[in-house]
Amino acid sequence: MDFRAGRSCLSQLLDHYDKVTEALEEKQNADVDDINAGDDINAGDDINAGDDINAGDDINAGDDINAGDDINAGDDINAGDDINAGDDINAGDDINAGDDINAGDDINAGDVINAEDNINAGDDINAEDNINAGDDINAGDDINAEDNINAGDDINPEDNINAEDDINAGDVINAEDNINAGDDINAEDNINAGDDINAEDNINAGDDINVEDNINAEDNINAGDDINAGDVINAEDNINAEDDINAGDVINAEDNINAGDDINAEDNINAGDNINAEDNINAGDDINAEDNINAWDRLVV
Repeated sequence: MDFRAGRSCLSQLLDHYDKVTEALEEKQNADVDDINAGDDINAGDDINAGDDINAGDDINAGDDINAGDDINAGDDINAGDDINAGDDINAGDDINAGDDINAGDDINAGDVINAEDNINAGDDINAEDNINAGDDINAGDDINAEDNINAGDDINPEDNINAEDDINAGDVINAEDNINAGDDINAEDNINAGDDINAEDNINAGDDINVEDNINAEDNINAGDDINAGDVINAEDNINAEDDINAGDVINAEDNINAGDDINAEDNINAGDNINAEDNINAGDDINAEDNINAWDRLVV
């Protein structure tokens, strides 16, 4: 606030304090620098601070929560609409927004992060439990969850996606580096990684699976279209693609390798059971199967 000449600075400060207190008591908007509470901060409409919003317990707003710098809560942060911070958003428990969650830097929750629309962070998104978004999840660096990562549309980090359980996207999963899941990786469209895709269970894509390095699954690798790896494709069970399976090095499956079109590897193609292709099977080195090798067009070694 600016002090006016000819009036006591203290009287003006007390008058400003009274107005802010009255606005908060009436659940109206309050625009200040810092907002600090030992327990809860509750507003029927917006909570707006030029700098930080800090609460020992919960921060609750019927509409938006907006801070120029950090939003920090010992327990939950809940907004009917958007949660926006110039820097970090930190909650000891849950972060819940009716619309978007946006942070210039990190978003950190002790439990769950939930947004009806988008979750956007300039740096990392970290949750001890689930990260759930109705639309997109976007991070400048990593997206990390102890449990599941679920998005109605896209999941896009600049670096890694790491989940102890499932990674699920209605559309595309894109990572500049690694995609790692303790259980399944599921996308309705494409799964794309600059480095590795690793899943303890299944990797399932409605369209393509594309990775610069390795694709590794403890169970199955399934794609509606192509599976493409710059290096190795490894599955403890089956590798299945509606179209092509392409690897810069080796394709290894403990059970079957099945492709609607071609199977191509710069080095070896190895299967514990069958290798089946509707069109061509091409390997720079060996093709090895414990059972059958079937190609409707050509088999080239």
